[in-house]
Amino acid sequence: IKSKLQAQDVEQDMLKLVRKHCPEGGCPLVGYSVQCDREVLKAQMPAFYRHLSHQIVDVSSFYTMAKHWLPGKLEGREKSATYNHRALNDSLDAIEALKWVKQHLFQADVPPQES
Repeated sequence: IKSKLQAQDVEQDMLKLVRKHCPEGGCPLVGYSVQCDREVLKAQMPAFYRHLSHQIVDVSSFYTMAKHWLPGKLEGREKSATYNHRALNDSLDAIEALKWVKQHLFQADVPPQES
């Protein structure tokens, strides 16, 4: 699909949005297989890449650890029926996955706080 947008314009729009929510170096890259995304951003959108934190949170890592340490917890997890490997869908799926991880894997003795 050929876009009518220039990469530099998209990069500036992304920076404008992220700067509203994250200070420079304060926002990790989060999602599935984000190391690949990080490398693309580094090459194609260097200003945006420099704004992000060096930290990476790969959502699939939580499931890998749970598979080994808490296998019973994964039994009730339903996978997304609408996942299609597109950027927006990947982002939304990662958000839902992290909500599930928080609710089912990271449990504390104190009541959860409203978010």
